[in-house]
Amino acid sequence: MPQNDAAVINAAYGYVYTAAPGTPAPTPSQLNTINLSDTSGWAATGWTSAGHTSENKLPDWGFSGGEPETKGSWQKRKLRDIDKGDRIDFMTVTLLQFDVNSLGLYYGANTSSVTGEYGVSGDPDVNEKAVLVVIVDGALRLGFYVYRASVTRDSKLDMPKGDLAMLPVKFKFLDYQTQPTLFKWISLALFSASSPVTRAVRINGGTAGTFTLKVDGVATAAIAYNAANTAVQSALGAVDDGIAASAFTVTTVAGGWDVVSTADVTLGVSSLTGGTGATVV
Repeated sequence: MPQNDAAVINAAYGYVYTAAPGTPAPTPSQLNTINLSDTSGWAATGWTSAGHTSENKLPDWGFSGGEPETKGSWQKRKLRDIDKGDRIDFMTVTLLQFDVNSLGLYYGANTSSVTGEYGVSGDPDVNEKAVLVVIVDGALRLGFYVYRASVTRDSKLDMPKGDLAMLPVKFKFLDYQTQPTLFKWISLALFSASSPVTRAVRINGGTAGTFTLKVDGVATAAIAYNAANTAVQSALGAVDDGIAASAFTVTTVAGGWDVVSTADVTLGVSSLTGGTGATVV
């Protein structure tokens, strides 16, 4: 493996967000441009900031269980590893804000209906969240996303004299519906495909109207059925995703255009008349 200085991470700053289980994460392109201090403008909606978290106790990833046991025969002492059970992956975060959101993650839902109170049940309901962590190292942003996690207290609520109050919580990663991925790391700079892909954008006999494309899930403005290749390129580059128009090569061909890019270009909305509608393959 060659040395890659750009892949050495210093977690200088970071942000933690939660949402309802299954809430989509920002795409790799969106992650580069979103306002990390204000989730209201995100295209990936539903996320809430966890606020201030400890800089001395950064998010910590770990696992328990799943250690294989080596078994052997009379002839071979180390014949094979036997799985001893499922591994549980988790992440711990130390919250610093003593507010409703942090208490909700630490204890579960508020059981008091009285204004100015936060009630805690001795047997709280299931507390599950999607989780997003964004690590910032200069211009580099590295995201970590979990579709679904159970949220529990990791250790005691700590109020040390001369320091900030701390609410340590643990996120245990759970399967989400039929999603095969348990969690994922997100970075356009670190994990982009090295080779561009050609996608065939076709109007399939359309004689009027417009359609849209999507760049990493974000829709372009409407594109005319007979647009020039430069207009298609401009529409792709105008998407607020951190990818310039120059990153797309668009060639006019019979029935549409060929688009070459490392970004994920897919079909948005087809509003064409005549033919069978636009396609991207």
